[in-house]
Amino acid sequence: MLPDLSEFANRNRGSNAICVIWEIGEEPLESLYAVVGKTLDRPAFERYDRLFWEKDRKRYLCSHFLRRALLSKLTGVPKDEILFATNRFGKPYPIYGGSHWSAEKWNFNVSSSGNRVAFVATDSGQCGIDVETFSGDKRQPDLKQMSKSDIFSAREKEFLIYGPGSLEQRFYQIWTLKEAYLKYTGRGLGDIENTDMFDLMNLQLPMKDGRWVSDKGDAAAFHSSEESYALSVVVKRDQAMPQVHILNNEQVFSLANGTFPGKRKSDSHA
Repeated sequence: MLPDLSEFANRNRGSNAICVIWEIGEEPLESLYAVVGKTLDRPAFERYDRLFWEKDRKRYLCSHFLRRALLSKLTGVPKDEILFATNRFGKPYPIYGGSHWSAEKWNFNVSSSGNRVAFVATDSGQCGIDVETFSGDKRQPDLKQMSKSDIFSAREKEFLIYGPGSLEQRFYQIWTLKEAYLKYTGRGLGDIENTDMFDLMNLQLPMKDGRWVSDKGDAAAFHSSEESYALSVVVKRDQAMPQVHILNNEQVFSLANGTFPGKRKSDSHA
């Protein structure tokens, strides 16, 4: 069963984390908007309205709804009292109306790709997440050419050429780890060329206890590659990796309304 998120705010600080992947499916944009559009505040609606492609609007709409709904469950703060600000690099963080002590300890991060929106939250330090969907068609990026880019270090390029598995698996492992780590630090992709994941993590070694631990910092990383997407999560090294809950539309809406659905067979653990 999914955890009762409302209980998290009452537990001891420093031990809680959760990760959710929403598989949006083929729901029409109009249907999604009818259900979750009312959660958009003015700045969010203005950004939504500037998006041209329907797929981008759908991901943005669902991303905004998911983070607001889950933060509300985690903190007990009503969804309409949660606002979002950003640091100087653009990483969002929640701000709340009224006085809600439990709300202040939660950090979160969101990523979206294809028909998936991924959310992670911790009550102990920062967190970062990145999900990338494999399109499986001619619109797929030229990964071989992209692997030569200066955004990758010499050791990362060597891994991309000679590492185990397919080029697709290797590329998205490094890419999602780099992006999740930079979002964890709060610096964003502007520092991607100066970030060498092999300098930070023992990626050449198998994961221990389901994660890699940074040699030069306080971070720990998890990576999972499924048939159609890759996921990386970065949290503090003393933070347990969160369980990953994979939900469909019905389950997300049920969760947001206060009824916690049963666990799907496809759920995995980070």
